[in-house]
Amino acid sequence: MLPSVDLGLMTDHLNSHEGVMNKLKLYTSIVKNNSLKSIITLQTNILRDHVQVMLGLINPNTYNKTELKSFHEQFQHLLHQPQITIQGNEAYPDKWITLESNSTANNMGMVNFFSASMMQDEKVKRIHILMALQNVELQRLYKEIIKHNSWSYTPHASIAEQTDTIHHLHYLLQI
Repeated sequence: MLPSVDLGLMTDHLNSHEGVMNKLKLYTSIVKNNSLKSIITLQTNILRDHVQVMLGLINPNTYNKTELKSFHEQFQHLLHQPQITIQGNEAYPDKWITLESNSTANNMGMVNFFSASMMQDEKVKRIHILMALQNVELQRLYKEIIKHNSWSYTPHASIAEQTDTIHHLHYLLQI
Protein backbone atom coordinates (compact mmCIF):
# COMPACT_ATOMS: atom_id res chain seq x y z
CA MET A 1 0.00 0.00 0.00
CA LEU A 2 1.22 3.42 -0.95
CA PRO A 3 1.83 5.94 1.85
CA SER A 4 -0.71 8.78 1.82
CA VAL A 5 1.99 11.44 1.53
CA ASP A 6 3.28 9.82 -1.69
CA LEU A 7 -0.23 9.64 -3.15
CA GLY A 8 -0.86 13.29 -2.29
CA LEU A 9 2.41 14.50 -3.78
CA MET A 10 1.89 12.55 -6.99
CA THR A 11 -1.73 13.71 -7.29
CA ASP A 12 -0.65 17.33 -6.93
CA HIS A 13 2.16 16.85 -9.44
CA LEU A 14 -0.12 15.10 -11.95
CA ASN A 15 -2.51 18.07 -11.86
CA SER A 16 0.30 20.40 -12.98
CA HIS A 17 1.23 18.12 -15.89
CA GLU A 18 -1.99 18.91 -17.77
CA GLY A 19 -1.19 22.60 -18.05
CA VAL A 20 2.50 22.09 -18.84
CA MET A 21 1.86 19.47 -21.54
CA ASN A 22 -0.75 21.66 -23.23
CA LYS A 23 1.58 24.66 -23.09
CA LEU A 24 4.39 22.64 -24.69
CA LYS A 25 2.05 21.38 -27.43
CA LEU A 26 1.17 25.02 -28.17
CA TYR A 27 4.87 25.92 -28.28
CA THR A 28 5.47 23.09 -30.77
CA SER A 29 2.92 24.67 -33.11
CA ILE A 30 4.60 28.10 -32.81
CA VAL A 31 8.35 27.43 -33.05
CA LYS A 32 10.00 27.61 -36.44
CA ASN A 33 13.29 25.79 -35.77
CA ASN A 34 12.91 22.03 -36.25
CA SER A 35 15.64 21.12 -33.74
CA LEU A 36 13.98 23.22 -31.05
CA LYS A 37 10.62 21.69 -31.99
CA SER A 38 12.09 18.19 -31.47
CA ILE A 39 13.37 19.11 -27.99
CA ILE A 40 9.97 20.50 -27.00
CA THR A 41 8.31 17.37 -28.37
CA LEU A 42 10.77 15.28 -26.36
CA GLN A 43 9.90 17.27 -23.22
CA THR A 44 6.18 16.68 -23.86
CA ASN A 45 6.78 12.94 -24.36
CA ILE A 46 8.84 12.74 -21.18
CA LEU A 47 6.05 14.42 -19.20
CA ARG A 48 3.55 12.01 -20.74
CA ASP A 49 5.81 9.13 -19.63
CA HIS A 50 5.98 10.66 -16.13
CA VAL A 51 2.16 10.71 -16.03
CA GLN A 52 2.00 7.07 -17.10
CA VAL A 53 4.61 6.08 -14.50
CA MET A 54 2.91 7.94 -11.66
CA LEU A 55 -0.46 6.44 -12.55
CA GLY A 56 1.23 3.03 -12.63
CA LEU A 57 2.73 3.62 -9.18
CA ILE A 58 -0.63 4.70 -7.80
CA ASN A 59 -2.39 1.62 -9.22
CA PRO A 60 -1.87 -1.32 -6.82
CA ASN A 61 -2.25 -3.74 -9.77
CA THR A 62 0.65 -2.22 -11.75
CA TYR A 63 2.93 -0.84 -8.99
CA ASN A 64 5.39 -3.76 -9.17
CA LYS A 65 5.69 -3.57 -12.99
CA THR A 66 6.07 0.20 -13.21
CA GLU A 67 9.47 1.66 -14.14
CA LEU A 68 10.67 4.87 -15.74
CA LYS A 69 12.24 4.74 -19.20
CA SER A 70 16.01 5.15 -19.08
CA PHE A 71 17.85 8.29 -20.14
CA HIS A 72 19.15 6.44 -23.17
CA GLU A 73 15.65 5.49 -24.32
CA GLN A 74 14.38 9.06 -23.94
CA PHE A 75 17.35 11.11 -25.14
CA GLN A 76 19.34 8.93 -27.55
CA HIS A 77 18.47 10.92 -30.70
CA LEU A 78 19.33 14.28 -29.07
CA LEU A 79 22.44 13.52 -27.01
CA HIS A 80 24.88 14.90 -29.57
CA GLN A 81 22.70 17.42 -31.32
CA PRO A 82 24.51 19.92 -33.57
CA GLN A 83 24.71 23.56 -32.50
CA ILE A 84 21.46 25.36 -33.17
CA THR A 85 21.61 28.89 -34.48
CA ILE A 86 18.27 30.62 -34.65
CA GLN A 87 18.17 33.82 -36.68
CA GLY A 88 15.85 36.23 -38.41
CA ASN A 89 12.09 35.97 -38.08
CA GLU A 90 12.26 32.74 -36.07
CA ALA A 91 14.50 34.25 -33.37
CA TYR A 92 11.80 36.16 -31.49
CA PRO A 93 9.22 33.48 -30.68
CA ASP A 94 11.85 30.72 -30.57
CA LYS A 95 13.97 32.70 -28.11
CA TRP A 96 11.25 33.29 -25.52
CA ILE A 97 9.89 29.76 -25.98
CA THR A 98 13.39 28.32 -25.43
CA LEU A 99 13.93 30.43 -22.31
CA GLU A 100 10.52 29.57 -20.89
CA SER A 101 10.74 25.85 -21.74
CA ASN A 102 14.12 25.73 -19.99
CA SER A 103 12.52 27.36 -16.96
CA THR A 104 9.70 24.81 -17.07
CA ALA A 105 12.20 21.91 -17.14
CA ASN A 106 14.02 23.51 -14.20
CA ASN A 107 10.80 23.91 -12.22
CA MET A 108 9.57 20.37 -12.95
CA GLY A 109 12.97 18.99 -11.92
CA MET A 110 12.92 20.89 -8.63
CA VAL A 111 9.37 19.72 -7.89
CA ASN A 112 10.34 16.10 -8.63
CA PHE A 113 13.44 16.28 -6.45
CA PHE A 114 11.69 18.10 -3.60
CA SER A 115 8.79 15.63 -3.73
CA ALA A 116 11.22 12.71 -3.70
CA SER A 117 12.82 14.06 -0.54
CA MET A 118 9.43 13.84 1.23
CA MET A 119 8.23 10.53 -0.20
CA GLN A 120 8.19 7.43 1.97
CA ASP A 121 8.05 4.59 -0.56
CA GLU A 122 11.60 3.85 -1.77
CA LYS A 123 10.57 2.92 -5.32
CA VAL A 124 8.44 6.04 -5.70
CA LYS A 125 11.28 8.14 -4.26
CA ARG A 126 13.89 6.61 -6.63
CA ILE A 127 11.70 7.10 -9.69
CA HIS A 128 11.07 10.76 -8.81
CA ILE A 129 14.80 11.37 -8.46
CA LEU A 130 15.26 9.87 -11.94
CA MET A 131 12.46 12.12 -13.24
CA ALA A 132 14.31 15.11 -11.80
CA LEU A 133 17.49 14.02 -13.58
CA GLN A 134 15.61 13.78 -16.87
CA ASN A 135 14.54 17.39 -16.40
CA VAL A 136 18.16 18.36 -15.75
CA GLU A 137 19.08 16.74 -19.07
CA LEU A 138 16.32 18.71 -20.81
CA GLN A 139 17.77 21.89 -19.29
CA ARG A 140 21.17 20.97 -20.74
CA LEU A 141 19.65 20.74 -24.22
CA TYR A 142 17.91 24.10 -23.86
CA LYS A 143 21.01 25.73 -22.38
CA GLU A 144 23.06 24.65 -25.40
CA ILE A 145 20.63 26.58 -27.62
CA ILE A 146 20.60 29.55 -25.24
CA LYS A 147 24.40 29.68 -25.03
CA HIS A 148 24.94 29.18 -28.76
CA ASN A 149 22.58 32.05 -29.55
CA SER A 150 23.92 34.33 -26.75
CA TRP A 151 20.48 34.65 -25.18
CA SER A 152 21.74 34.85 -21.62
CA TYR A 153 24.70 36.08 -19.63
CA THR A 154 26.34 34.35 -16.68
CA PRO A 155 28.69 36.51 -14.59
CA HIS A 156 31.77 34.76 -13.23
CA ALA A 157 33.62 35.36 -9.97
CA SER A 158 37.23 36.45 -10.21
CA ILE A 159 40.04 34.19 -9.02
CA ALA A 160 40.69 36.72 -6.23
CA GLU A 161 37.07 36.47 -5.01
CA GLN A 162 37.24 32.68 -5.08
CA THR A 163 40.56 32.67 -3.21
CA ASP A 164 39.25 35.14 -0.60
CA THR A 165 36.20 32.91 -0.09
CA ILE A 166 38.39 29.86 0.47
CA HIS A 167 40.52 31.74 3.01
CA HIS A 168 37.46 33.04 4.81
CA LEU A 169 35.76 29.63 5.05
CA HIS A 170 38.79 27.39 5.50
CA TYR A 171 38.18 27.34 9.27
CA LEU A 172 35.23 24.98 8.60
CA LEU A 173 37.72 22.17 8.06
CA GLN A 174 38.74 22.52 11.72
CA ILE A 175 35.25 21.85 13.08
